[in-house]
Amino acid sequence: MDIPINQIWNFIALRTADTPKQRYSLHAAHVIMAGLDSQSITELTKKKGYDTELLPSLFTYREILWQPNVFEKPQLCTPAIRIFKAFCEEKVAEYDQDKGKMYEIYSGLLKGLAENCVRALKDLEKKRQPVSIHKVLKELRNRSFPIIKFFIDHPQNRNDYYHEAVNRLNYAIKISITEFNGRFTEFEEPFWRVENEQTTLKKETRVAPKKAVTEEDPLDEQKAIF
Repeated sequence: MDIPINQIWNFIALRTADTPKQRYSLHAAHVIMAGLDSQSITELTKKKGYDTELLPSLFTYREILWQPNVFEKPQLCTPAIRIFKAFCEEKVAEYDQDKGKMYEIYSGLLKGLAENCVRALKDLEKKRQPVSIHKVLKELRNRSFPIIKFFIDHPQNRNDYYHEAVNRLNYAIKISITEFNGRFTEFEEPFWRVENEQTTLKKETRVAPKKAVTEEDPLDEQKAIF
């Protein structure tokens, strides 16, 4: 069962005592965080461990992820991508020092963003035309969209930061469609996947019933002869 990113907490709250044991995974494009449980997901709703300044630093002030392409040469836009990559890697190192599934989720998603930057930088080294730069930036934003959407929908965001990020995200989608010839369907939403854990039942050992053995009466044989 797949559940939208911001509805998982209502789903968990509706679980009852007789609900089968479940396992959870977070899917954000190429990043999949498996091995999660309801407790680790519930911890995301707590203020402890979440930096409210992460969203603006990660996306709202990161113009490379939403502004129109103003670069005519690859070497002009690579510094912004390198700075974004370095920021993600610094936050990964910070979260890796903390224990708990919650920090593993943040770290895994930020690693995914850093990987997107590496991929974009390699592609820009091969491209030389402005049209090709459009293509690279479009792919970078499409692959990063589900991860950014996760942080936008985080329940501990400040209200003003949330609305500002949503406005930037809508603008990024508009730029992708009007300038990069993208399609709205190219933007994948992050989601939670919920699966019931399979319980291994002990195999019942069945013994084939023995055929009933009836002793023949010797008198019956004599009757049959006569």
